[in-house]
Amino acid sequence: MLGVLVGSMLRWQLAGWPLPLGEFTLWRSAHSHLGYYGLLFPLMWAAWHQLGQAKPGRVLLAAYTLAVGASFVGFAREGYGLTAIVASTVVLIVWLVSAWQVRRGRGWLASVGAAILLGAVCIPPVAVLTSRNPALAQALVQGFLSVLLLGAVLPSAFELTGMRHPRPWLWFLGAGLSGAFLGPIPHPLMGVGPVLLAWLLSVSAWRTPSGWARRAAWLAIAVALLLLGLGLLPATRAVMIGGFHFLVLGPVLWSLSVGSWPSAPPRWFEPLYLAIMATMGGSVVLQHWLPDPRLAVVAAYSSSLAAAVVALGGAWMAVLWLSGRNGPPRVGL
Repeated sequence: MLGVLVGSMLRWQLAGWPLPLGEFTLWRSAHSHLGYYGLLFPLMWAAWHQLGQAKPGRVLLAAYTLAVGASFVGFAREGYGLTAIVASTVVLIVWLVSAWQVRRGRGWLASVGAAILLGAVCIPPVAVLTSRNPALAQALVQGFLSVLLLGAVLPSAFELTGMRHPRPWLWFLGAGLSGAFLGPIPHPLMGVGPVLLAWLLSVSAWRTPSGWARRAAWLAIAVALLLLGLGLLPATRAVMIGGFHFLVLGPVLWSLSVGSWPSAPPRWFEPLYLAIMATMGGSVVLQHWLPDPRLAVVAAYSSSLAAAVVALGGAWMAVLWLSGRNGPPRVGL
């Protein structure tokens, strides 16, 4: 929730509303790291737990929680300084432990450990290159974040919701090539990675029974990957940020979290939720072609609405848990 709130505040700053945040770039770094550290990986581990797969134990999770909090403060105050480096090192260690724990996963999880390891291998070069070659370091960051998202987080969401899986090595290959294409090696030949993922995702989404809104969201992601791989959609900052936020806060967050809800939400809630996230992400993407300040305002309003929906959803879950309506986790939604 904190990450969504900070993201909304950053959106209002970009829309021209001065907010007492301090330095924008530091808060943006804190926001992006918190998204991976404090949202995606914990939700992914929760999905593993529901699927009967091992996850980091209580001691490691306690250390991880402290490290995530310290890293957020560190990034917000001084960027990639000593506090953030030490905390991020602890985070990386727990990630590697989790990669080892999921090494025998099946279905979509079969290649998740390898994807986490591949992403982790890129982190030391980033630390070395940050001061020597900032552009290459940033490209590596984009690459390993893409590998983690496409190769680990997405398959965990797919497995939890019961989507039909392709051959694990094919998805891993596509995720690795996509990380290279979206990161340090933007060569047209590497575009085969997003194209491969687009094909595998579209086939899985089409063949898996699910609500029309979620299927439409996954197919939209598949189309975007296809266009990126073919060079028909530019991988600019606006396009990547807007697409990333729709993917993560839309179908990924929904798929990873809904199985933990103590009661099924109303049928209309999922389409409404995905529509809000699509509006937010789409208004950012469109700014690549239409640098209209009104689009920044739309993105700010929709980000605030997204934060409110997430907060209300969390409050609703808490009320249901406290009232005892906490049936067993539901897998294959």
